Amino acid sequence: MERTTFFRKENWLNIFYLDINNRALRVDSIVLYNENGKLVEILDLTPMGDNLLSFSGKTFLKRKVDFTKKINFVISSNKDSWGETRYILYIYEKNVEWEKAGFTKCVDLIYRKYIINGIEFETFIKSIGEKSWQYRNQLEEELKKFDIFNFPMNTEELENICNELKEYNRLYLEEQRKIKEYIPTQEDFE
Repeated sequence: MERTTFFRKENWLNIFYLDINNRALRVDSIVLYNENGKLVEILDLTPMGDNLLSFSGKTFLKRKVDFTKKINFVISSNKDSWGETRYILYIYEKNVEWEKAGFTKCVDLIYRKYIINGIEFETFIKSIGEKSWQYRNQLEEELKKFDIFNFPMNTEELENICNELKEYNRLYLEEQRKIKEYIPTQEDFE
């Protein structure tokens, strides 16, 4: 059976290509699909590195997405600033071995891991730190009120600023604790 394999024009760049009809087409993302639609969308191909993904079946250049045919195909997505067209690769799910390999947390970002033909990829799911950043920004805004040109302040104004600082600090620390203790669950991905 025919196989399609990625290649790189330059070994030091993580830019990946497929040879389609004797043309090198730059692929920026991969979509695994079945007849019901998209299953997985991989936007970051850099984990391939030197382990270039190879999969069963010929890959065709198409003008539009069609999930009814059980083939691999590429669709143009956009042009980069140098005018090179970039492509999205659609792989029919049965042409690769793939599995969901769990979840990972990086600071306050949650990712789902997939293994496709032995190569581990991650897809961003969500951020759990939005409130933390809001509270931090509010803390910084309250601190700005302690401008040297605003002194001396009346006692009531000073107390209000200090109370706001204490409250935003408490909320910020609580969010940081939640982020640190957070463990991704299946509910995050439904």
